[in-house]
Amino acid sequence: MQNNVNLLVTLKAKEDKLSEFKEILAKLCSESQKEPGCIEYCSGEVIDENTFFIKECWENEEALEQHKQTSHFLELGPLLGECTTSIELKRVQWNQ
Repeated sequence: MQNNVNLLVTLKAKEDKLSEFKEILAKLCSESQKEPGCIEYCSGEVIDENTFFIKECWENEEALEQHKQTSHFLELGPLLGECTTSIELKRVQWNQ
C-alpha cells in the first residue's frame, strides 16, 4: 500500500508580476526539493497562458505537514500568492 501524498497545484500568474512570480516559484521548488520526505517537487507552465503547475509528491502526510512549516514555504508562499490571480490545489492519484 502506497502512503505517498500527491498534489497538483494550478496557479494563474498576474501579467504584471510574471517575472517576479517565476523567480519565487523557482526558489520555492529548489528549496522544497531539499526537504526530507520530498519525493518530487517540480513546476511547469502552459505556454502563453500565464498558467503554471506544481507537481508535489511527499512520502506521507507528516512530510507534507512539515513542508508547510518550513521557513521557505512560510516566506515564499505568501509572496507567490501576491503574484497570482488564482491558486487551486488538488490531491491526485497518478495512474501507472
